[in-house]
Amino acid sequence: KEILYEDSLFVNLQSAKEDSTFNIIIDEIINHTSAEFYLRLMNDQGYSTARIDTVFQSDEPITQVSEYEYEKEESFSLELLNMGAMLSNSSIDANWINTYILNGGDLGQLDENQENELLSIFPDDGLGLNTLFNYKISLRIKNAAVQISLPNIYSEFVIPSGLFDFVFLGNEISDPIDFNGQKNQFQAVVPVAISYGRQVTIPFLNNFVQRSYFGISAKYLAGLVYFESAFNTLNITPYNEHISIQTDIKTRYSLAGAYMEVNPETPLNYSFNTESISVWPTPGSGFAFDLGLIMDMNDKFRTSITITNLLGKITWSDGTTYEHRLKMNSQITMDELQEKPESSLYSGIEIDTNIAISAFQTNYPGVLILGTEYSMKKIKLASNLKFGFSNELGASPTPRLSLGTELRPVQWFSLLGGISVGGYEGFQWGS
Repeated sequence: KEILYEDSLFVNLQSAKEDSTFNIIIDEIINHTSAEFYLRLMNDQGYSTARIDTVFQSDEPITQVSEYEYEKEESFSLELLNMGAMLSNSSIDANWINTYILNGGDLGQLDENQENELLSIFPDDGLGLNTLFNYKISLRIKNAAVQISLPNIYSEFVIPSGLFDFVFLGNEISDPIDFNGQKNQFQAVVPVAISYGRQVTIPFLNNFVQRSYFGISAKYLAGLVYFESAFNTLNITPYNEHISIQTDIKTRYSLAGAYMEVNPETPLNYSFNTESISVWPTPGSGFAFDLGLIMDMNDKFRTSITITNLLGKITWSDGTTYEHRLKMNSQITMDELQEKPESSLYSGIEIDTNIAISAFQTNYPGVLILGTEYSMKKIKLASNLKFGFSNELGASPTPRLSLGTELRPVQWFSLLGGISVGGYEGFQWGS
């Protein structure tokens, strides 16, 4: 009664209960248009099994019906501009920048405690810089859709903590300057997704849920570029009479057929051969799946569960995959450093090669997301809990909790704010 009286033509209602099934009798339906309106109204409010049986039909129109025309959802939509980008880091926050960078001159000469406080923000495994980017184009026709991202970029670059110690504190004789860092990675992929979604009925949830919707996407992953470089060893140790440099760097990459060339006559002087570069077929390919279930508990409260990039893997094909290895142990005297530093540096090179390697696979970061949303007239509150499938580029199995709100004082203007904690990115806030 609440639903029908709120939006209806104020018809007379009667109800009778039979074996947990409610039969609602609506009087004064005198034409097909009115009957269709009530049926759509009931379905839209979650009574997906509602039916209307007629005892007579009449073509006589009634004027009130036009005021309550059912607005059908558009069966076609095209989205051409949906772009997002983010640059984040693993430790530096706004307060640190404000205190030591923007207003550092006010502190004057730093004492030992201030120096330690300045450097304490940098983790032992280095400062991680992460960039994310995507641009999406999508087309939907009724319940099916196609979406292309141009491209999805995940990356992580690590600045070793030893560099910050050297810059801010200097270095003592015979004390190694440690530039070892974690693996640097960059991956650019174009996912092409074909999706389908529809309203579904889940019997065991009928007592708790008004409406449920299920969706699935199958993705083809076109890998454009992959790059990873691990600084296993990068130490510089100054002595009174000489400098010692130890290096062991391994780089694996796939750049659409381009590869690095090493010239044995001029060490550490590299060039790229692009003669075999080819955009199609792409150097990497793979598949992934998205699954989603949305449940409307009532007209204001909604919950959801989503799995993205399930089974997502990319294979970087033969003929496009290479590995560069640089290993060096150089001892340069102070006299050589002034007279011929290059030859002294080159004399310590043990390995400097770039070779073709067999195809390899990389994971495409997948997550499980549990979400809730509460909507009022002008305010929307939302939260989600995210779990990554693995600890890798762009994902973390550490749970990440996000809370957000949207205030929409008028239809065309909204204010948003929220915070997130945990996971791969750590604490973040935005507005």
